Amino acid sequence: MTETPRLELIGITKAYPGVIANNNVSLKIMPGEIHALLGENGAGKSTLVKFIYGVQKADAGRVLWEGEQVQIASPNAARKLGIGMVFQHFSLFEAMTVEENIALGISPELTKGDLSARIREVSQQYGLPLDPDRYVHTLSVGERQRIEVVRCLLQDPRLLIMDEPTSDPVYFPQAGRDQIAVPHGDDHAHGRGRGGMHAGKRNRAVHGGNDDGGGSCQSRTRFPDD
Repeated sequence: MTETPRLELIGITKAYPGVIANNNVSLKIMPGEIHALLGENGAGKSTLVKFIYGVQKADAGRVLWEGEQVQIASPNAARKLGIGMVFQHFSLFEAMTVEENIALGISPELTKGDLSARIREVSQQYGLPLDPDRYVHTLSVGERQRIEVVRCLLQDPRLLIMDEPTSDPVYFPQAGRDQIAVPHGDDHAHGRGRGGMHAGKRNRAVHGGNDDGGGSCQSRTRFPDD
């Protein structure tokens, strides 16, 4: 019996005045798979994942979630499906604690009970230790990134998207989650970065908004502009 993809994109196209960000891009994410999107700056990687998370709207194409066609109209709709996303830029208040920042970014239902204990539990489980009582302004850049990752993991996503996680120290939470990772910039597209390419069990090259196909990181050796 053929396994159903967790997520499938078919013919996704997105254009802005003067530029085509995504041109007929198709993509499959299987359960338990880590999938890296590769491409130089401006190739359309972030536009594509923002579409999956409901931040951007595609001009054409279809999205299937576990075999059913869906419309992801907003980040809230994405979260209800089980899609979580860690953005490239932090959304943190430096004058607040780790726990306070996390509480602001999750649904009220998840803040009930001992949120501090759950933050410690999840952060330790994934090897991203955090002190919920620390103020953000006292944390390093890497520790601040942990807040964003742990905040997403507390929502128990079935698909985790990380937009340019290698802009700062890299964290790839495991434990069987499907993942889409968007490495940072042209160096990662050519395999010269700090590990984004190697973290993907499968990769997809995006060049000038076009889908250049994909394969396993072991077998695919040609990248755009080689």
